[in-house]
Amino acid sequence: DEQLKNISYRIYIANSIFCVAGRNVHPAAKWLGMSLEKIKGNSFYSEIEGEKYYTNLMNINEESMVIVISLSRYSKISYEFTKSAKEKGSYVVSITDNIVSPVAQISDQVLLVKSKVTQSGFNSISATMAICDLLIAYYMKCYPEDASKRLKTLEEYYKNCDNLYFE
Repeated sequence: DEQLKNISYRIYIANSIFCVAGRNVHPAAKWLGMSLEKIKGNSFYSEIEGEKYYTNLMNINEESMVIVISLSRYSKISYEFTKSAKEKGSYVVSITDNIVSPVAQISDQVLLVKSKVTQSGFNSISATMAICDLLIAYYMKCYPEDASKRLKTLEEYYKNCDNLYFE
């Protein structure tokens, strides 16, 4: 509980948040970045390949936060991005499956998640998504006024949108 409270505070004070992941967990980072953008703003899924890698690094500073998701068979590019962000003074939270994973070693906070190989032979990201959802829920619990104000504004935009169906 204290760790989630601290991470929520760090999200609150960050001037920008970069959600990073490689390999099969990038959908979790993308969802987390999109959700944080809706409730906090200035939050992104940070693509870590190609030109975007470098432009994202240019925008990171000591008031930024990086949330990196990295599971076994750890992505080197996720680690390198996170390491560069850390060197620039960014606050780093990792969601990983092992306290000795490469990103855990350079993180300010580590959230451990159990990674399970499914019958398909792939690591399931269900537990990872649950941790991401928990981060969003806890932030909204700690800072309800900010989150609800942004969500209310977003709903107003949705109401004026021609390409959405409402129940």
